[in-house]
Amino acid sequence: MQTVTAYDDYDYVIAESDVPATKTVTETNRITGEPEEVICNLTGIHPAGMVMANNTMTVTFTNYDAAYYEWNGNYIPRNDEIPPLSGYEAQLLENAGAAAGSIITGYSWNGDAYLVNGVLCRDAIANVQQPVQMYRAEYSGVIQIPKETVYKAIYETEDVDGAKEYTVKATAVYAEKKTVLPYILTGAGILILIGAVIAILMMLSKKEERRTRKIKEKNKNGFIGKFNRNICNKRAGKTGNPNGSWSFDYYRIGIPFRISEGCRLV
Repeated sequence: MQTVTAYDDYDYVIAESDVPATKTVTETNRITGEPEEVICNLTGIHPAGMVMANNTMTVTFTNYDAAYYEWNGNYIPRNDEIPPLSGYEAQLLENAGAAAGSIITGYSWNGDAYLVNGVLCRDAIANVQQPVQMYRAEYSGVIQIPKETVYKAIYETEDVDGAKEYTVKATAVYAEKKTVLPYILTGAGILILIGAVIAILMMLSKKEERRTRKIKEKNKNGFIGKFNRNICNKRAGKTGNPNGSWSFDYYRIGIPFRISEGCRLV
């Protein structure tokens, strides 16, 4: 988590109801290096010290067409180039209600002369710097950052006096976190393949079973099985076969045959 702070300064007394409750700021994410907009919430208001603020005050001279101007009961020698207020700074600041420590930094005429009730007047501007109490509204927000592992390395050397200078190079190695999805897909593919093979074998087995059943039904009228010993003995005697005393116990499924003339050994 990355903490983000911000503030706004005011040159007058403020309360929480006088300032916004939130402030949006742009901060750089310290992990990605990219800027992010963060909404910060108001956390408090407190005095923020004194600053010198620039201000102006207006000074109006009367009897501008006379040899002496009049201001605040003072008669001041005429000067059409610069308002002749040097030496009257304390009165100016007091009349303006300026804070203690304020100073006048310059004067200038402001516009042309004008008439008021038949009296010729002209305005001058006095530039003032005055100390102002500042007030600060503070805000705070966060940038959510994933947890990270921090490694701390400690190096030791026999150079206890620090006479030698060592340059240490640290190299960080990281590996991208791999997902198990490819392994899951591979396992699923193998299971599907095995299932397909089993299904094919079962189909072939059923087909062979049906074929065998049809052959058995076909051979019901044929002669399949053990030769009759007596028949063979008689047939062997008729043909003069010296091996007339034998039996044929061979079964051949699916090939029907009948006894024919003669009897021979197989």
